[in-house]
Amino acid sequence: MQRNQLYTVVMTLVLTGTMAACANSGRGDNNTGDGDGSTSGLDGGVTDGGVTDGGDPDAAACAVASDEPASMPVDIIIAIDQSASMGEERDGVRDNINVSLANILETSNLDYRVILIHGGFCMDPPLGDPNDCYGQNPPRYYTSLHPVNSSDALTIFLWAFEGQHRVPNTCDSNYDADVEYASNLREESFKVFIVVTDDDPVSFSAATLGCSDCPMHQCPTFADSAADWGGADFATELYNLPGNYFGRVEAPRWILHAIIGVDQLYQPADPVTALGNVCAYSGNTAETSGVEYQKLARLTGGLRFPSCDTDYSPVFNQIASTIIPMACEFLLESTNLGQIDTDLTNVEYDPMDGSAAVTIPMDDTAGCDSGANGWQWNTDFSRIHLCGTWCDTVQSNPDGRVSIVVGCQTIIR
Repeated sequence: MQRNQLYTVVMTLVLTGTMAACANSGRGDNNTGDGDGSTSGLDGGVTDGGVTDGGDPDAAACAVASDEPASMPVDIIIAIDQSASMGEERDGVRDNINVSLANILETSNLDYRVILIHGGFCMDPPLGDPNDCYGQNPPRYYTSLHPVNSSDALTIFLWAFEGQHRVPNTCDSNYDADVEYASNLREESFKVFIVVTDDDPVSFSAATLGCSDCPMHQCPTFADSAADWGGADFATELYNLPGNYFGRVEAPRWILHAIIGVDQLYQPADPVTALGNVCAYSGNTAETSGVEYQKLARLTGGLRFPSCDTDYSPVFNQIASTIIPMACEFLLESTNLGQIDTDLTNVEYDPMDGSAAVTIPMDDTAGCDSGANGWQWNTDFSRIHLCGTWCDTVQSNPDGRVSIVVGCQTIIR
């Protein structure tokens, strides 16, 4: 089963009892339909007579309908600084991204793709095309052919989305179809930005250089102030891009991880370090600590890694570990269940091996990373997330099927 397939099962929900009766049904035996109208089953069927709990004549009846949600796809957008000081870092990305990022995501059954922004980067297989390492390799690997300098990665993330190529040393742009990457993004996906650089947007800004259109001006965008090109801060401009690719302020669908000149690994809650507090490793020293990228990593819950030690296998391993749980996140908008009652919603898992489907209990007694074992809502009830051993079970079985079942009282752990 391909988890990115959207299932379009047309169904009608027929409620045969009152909501109060349905709420008291205690549906916990995970019955599946046999086509006789006694239960809905997991195939989007419709009940016309209600469900009883294990055949108990005293159990209240309630009608159910179900549909299979799509798992959350993930689009990873990487910008690698290609300035003269970044040779070792570029090699480090090439040497480690396949083994320590792509392979880990592949084995997790995650629906992912990588979009690399670069001006000429040879990507080895399996991500890269085995016949042309500079080309694309759908459906996993795509490119945006735009060179990245020391300070303009954020600007290029924004401009290249619609195919705008930044004219060197200016804030002017030209359309270039080879730069555009929006067509390779999924609107419903979660976006992961990764910046690899040893410098910072302020280094080649108008304020630092004393001019807005001069040699070495890289027309940067900043984390929390107006951009040199006249735009707002990065997050504001990201949300203003056409479509709804990156969510909105109150419900963002993106994160930024930064491989930059910081002196050590920093967690999301750690403070931003000073611009001159940089890493150094075996003669490789960063230019700055990448303060603007640090701010965005903190804003979105991303990690900050030192760029100087170019054995990036631990870096990509950790980034992969933050992405893999998204394989256990499911989009309710992909179902045909319409507006649902969150108190009358259950999640079922069918291993598709001939054994019975089971109801996964809702568990909001703790966070997913703090011991919960079941499923939880996200903040706006548009997605459900599997936690604990249930996530492991679903991830380990690519043939298994998760279904959202509505109409009966939620089973709580």
